[in-house]
Amino acid sequence: MKKSIPYPFKIVAYVLIVTAFGFSITANIDDVRKGARDGWQKGQGEIIEERQTMEEWMPEKKAIPWRRASIICSIAGFVLLVFARDKEEDEFRQTLRLKSVVQAFFYTYIFVGIRYMITTDNLFLAFEVLNLQLFLYLIINAYKKHVKYLA
Repeated sequence: MKKSIPYPFKIVAYVLIVTAFGFSITANIDDVRKGARDGWQKGQGEIIEERQTMEEWMPEKKAIPWRRASIICSIAGFVLLVFARDKEEDEFRQTLRLKSVVQAFFYTYIFVGIRYMITTDNLFLAFEVLNLQLFLYLIINAYKKHVKYLA
């Protein structure tokens, strides 16, 4: 990959990814609270009743902008992270990065294809495929860089 952005953009990328995580938790705060309550009750040995209701902190209509902001921040953060240079960049690391991108692309579409063959009721949206692809790239690149070649 001859075209990449400067190293300081990695810091911006990490900030965007953490912000996206915060937006996602904010948008789904009612599910977080319900899961925490159910987990606490199971830990105490209490019987969980499905009819128990909780006051809604984030109505579905108000959660939509938070979810969109989370998606935008996570995609922007992952893209910046993928294309930002390392502090010490050489041809070997560029080759590792390119191979990682190709493998992530390949594995993502194998995974999505298998998922489509197994079930069609819960299909992936385009941004989910992109997020999966970027996440796989990070895992593959980190493995190659730190474990396989530079250990």
